[in-house]
Amino acid sequence: MKTVIKWDLPLIKDIIIKYLLKVVIASIVVAAVGVLAVTFLKSPEYSSNVQLSQNDNNASQISTYSQYVKTKNFRRMLNQKVSAQKKWKNKDYSIQVESGDNSVFFTIVATSSNAEFSQFLANETLEIFIKNAGKYISGVNVSVLSKASNASQPNRVNYVKIAGLIFIPAFLLFGLISVWRFIRSGRVEDAKFPEKVYQVPYLGELEIKGK
Repeated sequence: MKTVIKWDLPLIKDIIIKYLLKVVIASIVVAAVGVLAVTFLKSPEYSSNVQLSQNDNNASQISTYSQYVKTKNFRRMLNQKVSAQKKWKNKDYSIQVESGDNSVFFTIVATSSNAEFSQFLANETLEIFIKNAGKYISGVNVSVLSKASNASQPNRVNYVKIAGLIFIPAFLLFGLISVWRFIRSGRVEDAKFPEKVYQVPYLGELEIKGK
């Protein structure tokens, strides 16, 4: 017994045009809307950093610096500097200390939605750190390797990735909806469907009108 698979090109073409093409177009539209939403709703982030080093090669000391810049005392002093600048008052920002594993070099990173503000934060953070860290932490022995860098956007939005992440679930969802509607309707929308699928000659259409 042989199994014969016959490809009905006209039918496949109709399915592609009526269902697959519509699903693809709808998914592209949804992905485009999603990318536009991310573009307008996500605020850009700019980071400025200063480079420092621990002079006595005690790399474990750097973790205490990371904790220090998060203390209420440090934030209070930095907020006072920020509040003195009316144009940046109440703006959100973040301060972090970053370093490699067992490295004596570390970076203070200031991030905000404004490039100029981020650079200002980095400079002020450095000044506060140099003047006050030794008062609260023992073993502070650091050198400043650089002043605040020009602020840049370290995490640019990957629009292609976002579009793909939106397109795939949208395609699957619209595909399932199309299949469900096709099965649910149980109607032959194409007058030539019997001829394409079952090779029954198309003889025309008959319209029956009620009295």
